[in-house]
Amino acid sequence: MIDTAPTSPTSPELGPSTAPHRSVVTVRALLIAAVVTIAINAWVEYSELVTPTSQMSESTPPIPAILSLALVAFLAVLWSRVAAALASSHLPVLSALGKLAQRRALTRDEILAIYLFLMVAAAMPSVGIVRLVLPCIMELQYFGEPQNHFTEMARYLPAHWAPLEPEAVRTFWEGADKTIPTSFLVNVPVVGGMLESIWQFFAQSTVVPWRLWAAPFAVWTGYLVVYFVSSFCLVTLFRKQWAEDDHLTFPLATMSIEMVRTGSTFGTGVPFLKDPVMWVGFSLAVLYDGLNMLKVFSPGLPAMGMWYPIGKLFTESPWNTMSGLMVWYKPEILGLGYLVPSEILLSIFVFSMVHWVTRPAARILGVQTPGLPFSNEQATGAMIILGLYFLWQARHRISQVARKALTGDPNIDDSREPLSHRTAFFGAVLGILALVLFPILHGVDWWQFCGYFGVGTLFLIAYARNRAETGLPIVWGYPLLKQKSVLTDFLGSTPFIRAGRLQSFSLLSVFVFLERGTYYAITSLKQEACIVGETMGIGARRTARLVIGAAVFGLLVAMWMYIASYHTWGGNVMETVGGTQGGQRAGIALHEFQYASDAIDFPQPPSTPRITATVVGAVMTLGLILARREWVAFPLHAVGFALASCHENYMWFVAIVLFLTKSAVLRLGGARLYRRLAPGFIAFTLGHFVSIGLWSFAGLYGGDMIQRYRVWFL
Repeated sequence: MIDTAPTSPTSPELGPSTAPHRSVVTVRALLIAAVVTIAINAWVEYSELVTPTSQMSESTPPIPAILSLALVAFLAVLWSRVAAALASSHLPVLSALGKLAQRRALTRDEILAIYLFLMVAAAMPSVGIVRLVLPCIMELQYFGEPQNHFTEMARYLPAHWAPLEPEAVRTFWEGADKTIPTSFLVNVPVVGGMLESIWQFFAQSTVVPWRLWAAPFAVWTGYLVVYFVSSFCLVTLFRKQWAEDDHLTFPLATMSIEMVRTGSTFGTGVPFLKDPVMWVGFSLAVLYDGLNMLKVFSPGLPAMGMWYPIGKLFTESPWNTMSGLMVWYKPEILGLGYLVPSEILLSIFVFSMVHWVTRPAARILGVQTPGLPFSNEQATGAMIILGLYFLWQARHRISQVARKALTGDPNIDDSREPLSHRTAFFGAVLGILALVLFPILHGVDWWQFCGYFGVGTLFLIAYARNRAETGLPIVWGYPLLKQKSVLTDFLGSTPFIRAGRLQSFSLLSVFVFLERGTYYAITSLKQEACIVGETMGIGARRTARLVIGAAVFGLLVAMWMYIASYHTWGGNVMETVGGTQGGQRAGIALHEFQYASDAIDFPQPPSTPRITATVVGAVMTLGLILARREWVAFPLHAVGFALASCHENYMWFVAIVLFLTKSAVLRLGGARLYRRLAPGFIAFTLGHFVSIGLWSFAGLYGGDMIQRYRVWFL
C-alpha cells in the first residue's frame, strides 16, 4: 500500500491524497469479492440464523470482512512465495510456471479493493436489513387472531409487497414440506462434506415459490437500493463541512487504514503488524475472549464474562430503583474508544449517571410516573436538535453543492469528492423523493410518512456526524423505534387510526425496519470506505463506485439468501435457540403491529411525560451546543448526552475507564505516549473481532456448547 504519514495524534492523514490514483478495481478482484460475499452469506445464515452463536456481521467494520482480508492476504503471500520458489527452479517447465504465477499474483491494491467491497457487502446480511424487512411484510398474514386486528390490517397489503396466499405464508413461517435432495458431491473424498454444504446452500432456493416472491423481491430490493444510494448521496453533501471545516478525523476509518498499510503508524516509526504494542493489545482481547470461551467447557474457570450486574448491590429503597444498572465491558468500544475526544467520554459517563440517579431521586420526591427518566425520549429530542444543528452548520457548503449541481459554477471544485456535486445533489433529492412517494402512492397519508421519514433523516445526519467525530463502533447509536412513536407521543394515536386511516397506519407500521435497522451505520461505513480508498491512493470517487456496487450486489445476495433460508428452515425457528416466534427481529415487527392493533380498540392521547422528556432532551442538547460555542473549554458535550441517552447502561463504564486512562497517559507522557499506545487500543478491538469471528466459525461445528457464549455488538 501507499505509506501516509499521520498528521494528528489520533489518526492518519484523511484528506485527499495527492498520489496518482491507480486502476486497482480489476475484474478478478470483483469476482473474488463476489464469491467471498456469497460465502459470507452462507456463513451468516448458519451461524446467526440456524444455530445462532454470534452477531458477527453486526460489528463495525463487519467481522467477516476483516477475516476475509486476512485470509485473502495470507493466500496472496503464499501464492507469491510458491511462485518465487518455482521461478527459481532449475527445471525450465517449473521456472516458466513460476514466472507465470508471479505475473498473476494479486497485488496489494487488489486486496484493498476486495476489502473495501466486503466492508459494505458483508454488512448486508446483518441483523438490521433484510432480516427485519421480511418479518415486517409477512407477519400480518400469519399472526392474525380474534383478539387482534392483524387479519383486517393485512387486507391493505399490496400483492406486490408480499405473498398473500395462505399456503405461501405458512411455508414462510413453518418451512417447506419438501426436502432438498443430496447430491453426488457428498461422495467426493476429503472435501465431500464441504461440497455438499455448498450444494445445499444454493439448492435451498428450489423450495421457494418464486412466482409469488418475484415481485416482492424486486420491490424491496429496489427500495433498499434507492435508500442506500440516496443516503450516501446525502451524507456526501456534508463531506467538506465535516472534513475540511470541522476537521473531523473519522476515527473508524483509522483501523481499516492501519490494517492495510505498510508504513509506520501514528508517527511511531513501527509498522502496525510489527508493533509490539499492537500485539499486546491484540493478545489482551484474545485472552479476554479466550477465557470466556473456555468457561463454556469448564464452568469453574474464572472469566470476566460480558457484564457484571452492579445493580444487585442496591437492595434498599429508593436505591433499588437502580437494580438494573450493569457494568458492560464492550471490548470493541474500549479499544476504538481511545480515539474519542475526552469531553465526549466524560459526558457519556456523567449523563448516564444522571439518568440512573433520576430514578431514586424521583422515588424520594414521591414521583411515581412509570418509565422515568424516559431516556430514549430524551435521546430523540437530542438527535433531532443535533440533526437540525448540523444541517444549519453546513448550510453554506450545501448551498455551494446545489449551485454547482444546478448551474455548473466553474469556481466550485468537486473533482476530489466521492461523488460529483451534481450526482450527490440530485441523487439525494430524487432518491428521497422516491422513498417518500412509494408508500404515499400505496395509501400512507402524506403527512404521516413525511413526518416519519423526516425524523429518520435527521437521525441519519446526526448519527453520521457523531460517528465522524467520535469513531465509536456502535451500530445502534440512535434512539431505537422512535421515528413513529415520537409522532404518536405528541399527537396521540387517534389522528393515525380514525375513520379511513387504518390503511395508512397499517402500511406505515410495515416500515418499522427503517427505525430499527443498520441503515445509518452502513451509510457511514461507505463514507469511511471512501476515506480509506482516498488515503491509500485508490481515489474517493473510484471507491464510491465500488461500495455502491457492493451495496447493490450484497443486497441481492442477502435478499435471495434470507428468502430461501426462511422457506427451508421456517421463520418461526430462525435466529432463536429452541424458540418458535422467529427471534428478536420477528418480535420487533410483532410489537409494532400489536401497537397499531391496540390503538384501534384503545386510542391513546398525547403522552405528556414523553413529550416533556423529548423537549427536555432537545433543550439540554441546544444548551450544551451553545455552551461549547461560548466557552471552548466547557467540559460537557452534546454528542455525549445524546449517546448516553440512547444507551444509558452500555457505555458508562467503558467511558469513565477510557477518560481516566487517557487523562493519565496525557499527564504522564503527553501526546507522544498517547500516540505510542494508540495501536494497542486499536488492536484490542481488532483482537476481539478476530476472536469472535473464529468462535462463530467454530459454531458451525460446535453445536450447543458454542451457543453458551453468544456475542452481539452495540
